[in-house]
Amino acid sequence: MKKENKKSGSRYFILILSFIIIANSLFSQWKQGITNSSLAFFGNPMFYNKEDSVLYLFGTGGIYSSISVSRDSLKSWKPLANAPMDVKYLVAKDNYIVAYGNNFANPCVGIYVSADFGNSWSDISTGLINNTAGCAVRSMVVNDSIVFIGNVTGRIYKRNYKNPLSTWAGAYNGIDTTCFNQQINSLESYNSLLFAGTSCSGFYVSNDNGQSWISQNVGIPISNTVTLWASDVVVDYPYIYIATSFGGYTSQVGNYNWVFQPILCSDVFDSRHQKQIGGCNYRQYSLNNGASWIIPKNDGRLLTTGVNDVVVFANQFVVNDYGIHKINLADSTWESHSYGTPGPGFYDIKDIIKSSTKLLSISKNGGLYSSSDTGKHWTPEYKLKNIQSNSLYSYDSLVFLCSKNGIYRSADYGSNWSFINSSSGISFNKMIKKSNTLIAGSKTGIYLSNDNGNTWTMSTTVFNPPEINDILINIDSAYCATNKGIYRSTNDGISWQLLNNNLKDSLVSVLYVNNINFYGATKHTLFNSSDNLINFSSVFSASSVISDFIIADSTFLLASDSECYIRKKGSLNWGKTWLPNVYANYPKDNIYSLNMIDSIIFGTSLLKGICYMKVNELKTVGIKELSQQQSINTIVYPNPANKNITILFTAIDSYAILVYNMEGKKVIEETVFKKKQIDLYLEKLNNGIYLIKIIGPNNRIENKKLIIQD
Repeated sequence: MKKENKKSGSRYFILILSFIIIANSLFSQWKQGITNSSLAFFGNPMFYNKEDSVLYLFGTGGIYSSISVSRDSLKSWKPLANAPMDVKYLVAKDNYIVAYGNNFANPCVGIYVSADFGNSWSDISTGLINNTAGCAVRSMVVNDSIVFIGNVTGRIYKRNYKNPLSTWAGAYNGIDTTCFNQQINSLESYNSLLFAGTSCSGFYVSNDNGQSWISQNVGIPISNTVTLWASDVVVDYPYIYIATSFGGYTSQVGNYNWVFQPILCSDVFDSRHQKQIGGCNYRQYSLNNGASWIIPKNDGRLLTTGVNDVVVFANQFVVNDYGIHKINLADSTWESHSYGTPGPGFYDIKDIIKSSTKLLSISKNGGLYSSSDTGKHWTPEYKLKNIQSNSLYSYDSLVFLCSKNGIYRSADYGSNWSFINSSSGISFNKMIKKSNTLIAGSKTGIYLSNDNGNTWTMSTTVFNPPEINDILINIDSAYCATNKGIYRSTNDGISWQLLNNNLKDSLVSVLYVNNINFYGATKHTLFNSSDNLINFSSVFSASSVISDFIIADSTFLLASDSECYIRKKGSLNWGKTWLPNVYANYPKDNIYSLNMIDSIIFGTSLLKGICYMKVNELKTVGIKELSQQQSINTIVYPNPANKNITILFTAIDSYAILVYNMEGKKVIEETVFKKKQIDLYLEKLNNGIYLIKIIGPNNRIENKKLIIQD
């Protein structure tokens, strides 16, 4: 988050009244940014309909776990708006789509069919045996007009999915349902043959449309004491491939003598009804039926993250792990087609900044996105790959990305990126610029650069370097929030002083400054200091871990890992709000950060991506002026004043102080918690007459005239 922007962020909204009626802020509904590359969760399974050249991507968790389709060779994605949620698997043929998953109306797994390319859906799971509270569907395959499902009890059921009057019937004769923890992990078909992989008794074949099944495990080390977990079955006629607890095996249709494939991982195949033979923990693939295996590379580095699904698409392997990647078989390199972009909108967004005329945002796993319409639409930039991102920072034409393995820099507003080698292997959280020095906070301490990030030196003045969580600049000093407290530097980061007076918890995650008031967060507590971090007082306690805090048009916003708290202008009470999502019944979300850029408040989150709201959309409701008998009876001195004033209250309590000039513009806003006085600094105000509005307990109000003169 851009901390230096926050100091002036509360001065955009102007109230012009005949001499100020104080107002409460009521937030309008958050809007959600969308992307041009709308996908489901990273790591989701896929299905390729070869006849129609359509690639389906479907979700396995979270609010964006529905179905998206690409009809233009991965150039763009479109979500199916009415599709079922939490889709585990689907098959598409002609105008039909058959899927099993759930929705919010029916949280248990159901079988759904669409006869109009996914525009409308019907639940056909009614009457399905053993599909009640256990949500027992484990696998599915479609053969002609019959859908077969395998469940967690080792049984298979079938019905005609095109005929709405059809009913479910058992189709598991011959499968050992008594084997311990027997499940039907995978179903596959080829012409009139059906194939099943189970979790206990291995591989089965049926040649009579599921009426009977025959065990075919010759060549696989299975016995009465050693069970065989067959996690996936793939048919690429005449070959069959299975992934088992003993590794990968191949055979031919009709001749089931299995041959072991000596590759590096056991969960080799995860095709979900696709004709392919690739995919494992090291993304290996084979072009010769498993005789040899190739490990693809990206930018000269091995990509060793696990693979969730693989399909064959346009003579290329398409892999879904941290987003959609496509392999070029000619040179064994990977091309990304999402970099972690999910659902209708994108998710897991860590930070957002303004660079030149556009906004830039990053996802946790390296996705870089840009917006030229103030956050309404986002476009993936496809520049950063597989990077564990933490935050962004920019000045002039330079943009810096702090990540878990170092710092990346762009010299052209985020269009192209290079890795700063001197930061290699260090996890950086935040960065800021003070004078001509870049100050970067890392897991191992504070680093400085005087040449725009080309070289870095570690600040050695801090004993046992702390982990830096946040950095801000206020006037002539730099401040760091760390796991050991708050540090201050008055010489551009060269030396640092620990400031922990009366701070009960030394792990500080967030820092924010508004005029003379500092705010910070220690896990569940928001604290305040109005004496330059000499003393601290508690402001608010949240039920979950605090991740960020800002003040926008006199309204406090506090983000946590489960919700967003709000304290409206003119009030001393906190309420709750959270960034909404497209599914109203879904629970709250992890909120990473709150940022205000050009009078727009942005919230970044785990599941909902980026939500935004314009400051000028804040609605106001007037509060009746109270009679003189209900006033607070404060004392303001000196008056006339020059550089500062002191306000004395009759009781130790919480108060809000607002100062307006003669044009009705608010020039100072401060909040006092459990104190009997406050000092206001007036150096930045011109000579003239001002109004001080003081709000106390029970919305008691007192107005004071203030004269500033030399």
